[in-house]
Amino acid sequence: MSTPANKKYTLNGNAVADFSIREPILILIAMAAIVTLGIAAFIRLPLSLLPPSNEPTIVVLVSYPGASPQTMTDEVVKPIEDQIATLDDVDKVIARSQQGMTAIITQFKIGVDLNAKQQTLREKVNLARLGMPLGVLEPNYQQYDQNQQPILVLALSSSGDRTPENLHQLLKDTITPEIQTADGVAGVIMVGGRERQINVELSLEKLQALRIQPAEVDMSIAAASPSLSLGDATANGLDYRLSTPGAFSTPQDIANVPLSLGDYRVGDVATIVDSHAPIDTYTRLNGTDSVVMLIQRESTANTDDAAKAAMAKLNTALAAYPDVHYTIVQDQAEEVKQNVDGALEDVAIAVVFAVLVVWLFFRDIRHTVVTVFGMPIIIAGTFICMYALGLTLNIVTLLALSVSVGLVIDDAIVVRENVFRNLELGYPPMLAASRGAAQVVGSVVGMTLTIIVVFLPSINTPGVPGMIFTAFSVVVISAMAVSLFEAFTSGSVVSALWLKPAKGVPPIETMDGEDDVTKEHIQDTRLNRVYRRALVWSLHHRGLVMLGTALILVLTVVLSIGVRYTFLPLDQNNQVGISFQMEPGTPLDTTDQQARQVEQILRDTPNVKNVLTVVGSLEGKEHAFFFVTYTGKQKVEAFEDALRPKLAGLPRLAFSLTNYESSAITDVLVRPIQVQIRSQGLSHAQLEPYASQLRAAFAKVEGLGDLDSSYTPGVPALEYRIKPEEASRYGITNATLGLTMQTLVNGTTVGRYREDGHAYNISVRLREQDRQSVDAISTLRIPTGKDLVPLSSIATIQPTAEPLYTLRADRTNEILLSGNNVGRNMNQVIADMQQVIAQNPPPAGVDVTFGGFTFNQQQQGYSSLINTIVISILLIYLVLACIFRSLSQPLVLMLAMPLSLIGAVVAIRICNLEVNIVTMVGLQMLLGLVVKNSIMLMEYTNKLREAGMSTYDALIKAGQVRMRPILMTSAAIMSGNIPTVMGLGAGADLRQGLGIVIVGGMISSTVLTLLVVPAAYSVYESAVELFGKKFHRHGDEAAISEQSIQQA
Repeated sequence: MSTPANKKYTLNGNAVADFSIREPILILIAMAAIVTLGIAAFIRLPLSLLPPSNEPTIVVLVSYPGASPQTMTDEVVKPIEDQIATLDDVDKVIARSQQGMTAIITQFKIGVDLNAKQQTLREKVNLARLGMPLGVLEPNYQQYDQNQQPILVLALSSSGDRTPENLHQLLKDTITPEIQTADGVAGVIMVGGRERQINVELSLEKLQALRIQPAEVDMSIAAASPSLSLGDATANGLDYRLSTPGAFSTPQDIANVPLSLGDYRVGDVATIVDSHAPIDTYTRLNGTDSVVMLIQRESTANTDDAAKAAMAKLNTALAAYPDVHYTIVQDQAEEVKQNVDGALEDVAIAVVFAVLVVWLFFRDIRHTVVTVFGMPIIIAGTFICMYALGLTLNIVTLLALSVSVGLVIDDAIVVRENVFRNLELGYPPMLAASRGAAQVVGSVVGMTLTIIVVFLPSINTPGVPGMIFTAFSVVVISAMAVSLFEAFTSGSVVSALWLKPAKGVPPIETMDGEDDVTKEHIQDTRLNRVYRRALVWSLHHRGLVMLGTALILVLTVVLSIGVRYTFLPLDQNNQVGISFQMEPGTPLDTTDQQARQVEQILRDTPNVKNVLTVVGSLEGKEHAFFFVTYTGKQKVEAFEDALRPKLAGLPRLAFSLTNYESSAITDVLVRPIQVQIRSQGLSHAQLEPYASQLRAAFAKVEGLGDLDSSYTPGVPALEYRIKPEEASRYGITNATLGLTMQTLVNGTTVGRYREDGHAYNISVRLREQDRQSVDAISTLRIPTGKDLVPLSSIATIQPTAEPLYTLRADRTNEILLSGNNVGRNMNQVIADMQQVIAQNPPPAGVDVTFGGFTFNQQQQGYSSLINTIVISILLIYLVLACIFRSLSQPLVLMLAMPLSLIGAVVAIRICNLEVNIVTMVGLQMLLGLVVKNSIMLMEYTNKLREAGMSTYDALIKAGQVRMRPILMTSAAIMSGNIPTVMGLGAGADLRQGLGIVIVGGMISSTVLTLLVVPAAYSVYESAVELFGKKFHRHGDEAAISEQSIQQA
């Protein structure tokens, strides 16, 4: 590249472009700085799968050991709900109560200060706790973050002689703390394994013989267990720290602890067993007992960096323990990296295709390079904006950038194509660059503004759709703003410096005088000649053209009726979640026996890589879950369909339907189809008959699978109701009876045993043979001082059946009926279910609605999108009205909008596409894309009309002159979406629909814009001439002369 010639030209075009042409060094240095900062920003941008959610949510976890789900609801949930009801900005409150624990999820309105709300919520919960039973523990508060899903799931086991208890302790006390120090790691959760515990096993026979109460054993061990600091003392000029260490050097020392009454010791009534805590969970990987480790990242951390740091810490820590090995079951960082790499590949391919399109039209390397020179600058500038605005590199932002490649080159194409025309007229490069920019500044600004205003209303819309809309919109707006800046700065500089004067054309050395727009050069090409004949026919048969267009639009509407809609596509990540649930009350070992059989079936399935099994855990002893990963290109739906017949006999079988926002969970609460049965006055038990009626009726709905209820009654239980008069004779209260029974049956943690820097729980409990059956427990004789009181004499024993858990939503009792759509669109299944509900109306006081995360987010997303599209159309109209200074002419230009729907709907039908939220973003984008072509065509037509040409001649001339830039910009946009349409790489299912819609819409709108919009313009001008200046294109209909005002 050379410096400009010494000859000075007088530039009187666009101020920004002319300044850039006069100061090329300054502009080029500034562009180099943008590229450098853009690279730095790209390196620093965090990686994530999706943008962070903007829904402010706080989860309150409350424990009340031993309490039934109904007790949790009555004693804990309802008092907290009453207090939350006094808070402002609460959107909804949902509570799930199970044995001994409840989770209360409070979702606030968008825009609140969540930290301040958490403090206020804590104060309200503390007020509610004043009226709760003494056994309710301190609540735990967590701000929900989408990024809390683990980035790594590991299964660890030992191949040596290490005991399960030792392995668990090693991982808990040594490995986990080391991983938690890794940069970007927020926490580590361990599931499964055996935790060492010192069990004090009471002998009921000895307790009764010696008249010793279990509480006495508890208090004696608790008093001897702790290490106490006694302060400081000075002796011989030195300060000494005084302390009493715990009384236990070995577990057997606990047996020597004296009891408070008599000369007895703990060993007289109990046996000390160094064993493990009661097992409530089995975890295995491919049949081998393992401990599962879930590693979470900080919300602001880079997923890939956090995973690498965690693995580095893990490998370093395990180097000293060669017998311990691990398997990576799930690596979200790798999945994120694959999705991001796939999106980056789309961006790179889109750039290549855009360059090829420019070259195919210009057939000149120099002109092509000048046109695409600004592409790196625009992309770098967009990365700077993303970094400044706190965005991440994810599949949504990179999809927006990939789609924007075709958009941002539009400005360069329009400006550069006009510069080339000025070169062909004889202007030297510097004047051609100035004139070319000045002549199309209105069109380029208008085109850019239409894209920007299309996406402005989408920013900060709520929910998961809102995070997608916002991230996509911010990237597109940033890219368009940077491209507009680049088109008139570095683009003008490069045109002035590197382009050469046209050969064989008399040079024009001045810009003085008005431009004669009627003398624009028309290239005599075969395509131009064919287009001229088509345009002439269209203008001569404009009525027929408009009628045909209307009929096509009607057919498009009819064709769109059968289009299927959904929320997000399934994530084809070769991962499946499967679960089953045995009858209530099934022992853990029985469930595990069934789980082992399922494990073998899954491991024998072709292409299965890993099977992670979790039996029990928080879901209850009756529940088993399998996380299956497989290899190959088989779609998740096909893989699940192949497994269903093999597992058909399992009770309450369920599969996960994992989209890009959910994980492989099969729980009733997260399945995509959910029917909410709610009542404020009826209990869960009273709601259950209607829920069962609906569930039976839903069984006939085609495509509804894995149907289940959140309300599972029948969990066997015994209630020990105290007899007040009889109990008072022995000084026994309901509280003392409860504490005694808890110690005897469930066990009580009374202290900690310390050894080699580790601490282990000490638990007091009846030995197994004394509590192994309900009959044995019911015949207990409770020692009370000198007496042995039969349990049956102070309490009645009533068999009952409890639910596994209960749900409440917005202070109403709720039962969920939920399932998966199998082989059929979710909304089609829901439509049939709505008919079933209409045939089975709810009783009085019961409300039935559809809900759940997937359904609610889908409804919220499409509702928000419709609102933003309406606002976008209004904003586009206002922009066009300002550009063309007319209130009526913009309506002609906006005719291209429905024309784009023709190709979009046809493409959807041809590709048998299921429209999702991301696809709808493509439809929204089409609104701005198609108007850009109309702006180029009509803006030049108006100039020709102002120069004195007739409407007909002006349309013919404008069409031929603007055909090439229209085709170039449309081709650039479509080529930029080709990688997306092809569906290459990971995450393609999320991106593909958007590309198909844009390409289909651009094909129809481009062809019809070149023919239908001129015909509509001609009809419009005829109407103006017929009805007078009232509808004149310059807005004269709104003008009132000063003379008229004076006459009035």
